[in-house]
Amino acid sequence: MVGPYDRVYHRNMLVDDSIISIFFWQLLGRKVSPVAPIGQGSTLYDLRQGAAFALTGQTLRDTVDSTTVDMLTAYIGHGSQRVFEKDIRVSLDNDTTRVNTMWMVDDLMAGGQQVSEYVLSKLTEKVAEVSNRGSQFTPMITHWRSGDTALPSRPFVSFFQLYSTASTVNATVSPYHISISYPNATQEGTDRFQYLIGDIPAPYYASGEIVSGILLALLMRADEWV
Repeated sequence: MVGPYDRVYHRNMLVDDSIISIFFWQLLGRKVSPVAPIGQGSTLYDLRQGAAFALTGQTLRDTVDSTTVDMLTAYIGHGSQRVFEKDIRVSLDNDTTRVNTMWMVDDLMAGGQQVSEYVLSKLTEKVAEVSNRGSQFTPMITHWRSGDTALPSRPFVSFFQLYSTASTVNATVSPYHISISYPNATQEGTDRFQYLIGDIPAPYYASGEIVSGILLALLMRADEWV
């Protein structure tokens, strides 16, 4: 239910709607769902899917049991945390899975994914080459509340994410810790790690603050890995 997303658009669903936010809107109701303000310009493309989703909405509500809905809407309490690990099927045609891990506390959530992907040659039906999804694939992402706005329900949200440079990735999240490695050193791109930190709110910079500690720590660790 929280990161990482296969595409990097709409990291903050309180500002930009996405297909998954429409899913929760239908299942749980708008009041408790992570949805953008009505009329937000950047959401129009995904909201076009709303009509199609509306046709399946009643089936969705009939299928998901009330216990699951209660778990999704329950407040876990200030100072509490959630830790989650789930094997997710990649395809209905085989038993290949990804392992997703997540940690969530009051003002921060992080998700990681363990995945190994290959391209199957259409000519030989054998693995021909390694496939890297590129910059739209985000196998690790962290979001945190980075400031308050005029709307208490829509605070500033900043993020830190991995841009994967190889197709076999082990990104594992646990409380207060994220571990990232490229286990298959024969793949191209395993000699470097690329990260992005973004959406740092303007008031943070205006007050004279700078983001330096987290970047320095990551660079030091990256040197060790390489």
